[in-house]
Amino acid sequence: MQGLSGLGIQSVCNEYQIHGDRIVAKYKLSALEDPLRPEDVWWFYSPLRDAPDLILTFARLYKEKSFERAALAFSHKYGLPNNTVEVVGGKEKTYPFAEEIEISEFWDEAEKAHRILAIYEAVINRDAETVKQSLLGRNTGDKPFEIDHETLSLVEELQGPNGILHASLDYVIAAVQDVVQRTCRQRMRAAPQNRMQPPDFSNIETVWDFDSLYGAMYLEMWWLIISGNNIGRCEFCGSPISLGRSHPAARKRRRDKRFCN
Repeated sequence: MQGLSGLGIQSVCNEYQIHGDRIVAKYKLSALEDPLRPEDVWWFYSPLRDAPDLILTFARLYKEKSFERAALAFSHKYGLPNNTVEVVGGKEKTYPFAEEIEISEFWDEAEKAHRILAIYEAVINRDAETVKQSLLGRNTGDKPFEIDHETLSLVEELQGPNGILHASLDYVIAAVQDVVQRTCRQRMRAAPQNRMQPPDFSNIETVWDFDSLYGAMYLEMWWLIISGNNIGRCEFCGSPISLGRSHPAARKRRRDKRFCN
């Protein structure tokens, strides 16, 4: 059983502001003063449950004309994508919320998500030429991807369209897997039960935790990939839309979905 409810919580401040080259939470959890309490100025949600296509929303930020404005709107709705690290008892502890982020980091990560999705979509469509141009940054004026030498050689030497598609899919899988393995983890928990009754072992769940919103988004991308060829295009804006399961235990989506959110 894949448990999602109540776990993997993301914290969102009621207001974010742009200060120079950063987006900053108006209320710092580490410096709240009476009579304010965290629950008064921060709210919480579960991205894996409440925002199953967030990786697609995040990637679309890269093409926004006013990136700062779009990133600020994203932050108000979903929180900052990075995390907070504190040293407690000599050990680092990571929390899936952040009080500020450099706009350049925000942009870099949105670009990365955009490019990974674009390459994955082209691989699904068996469009080797678009994959090649995307990787080398020649079709949209983007800078070349930082890819390993073996993949780059396959692309540049044009070892057949299928070779390019396989090498590119391997790159996408490795890029997504790297983020998930660094920022996400599984654990078990017993779902709430009647403590007056014997334990029900069928209620033991596998649940996911993540260190940052980056982790949650790339975990969603992981699930998109393992769901198969399940990505389409919005008929209105052309953005990629997921036709696969939002997570392994979710219901299948309608295959005739035509528009993004």
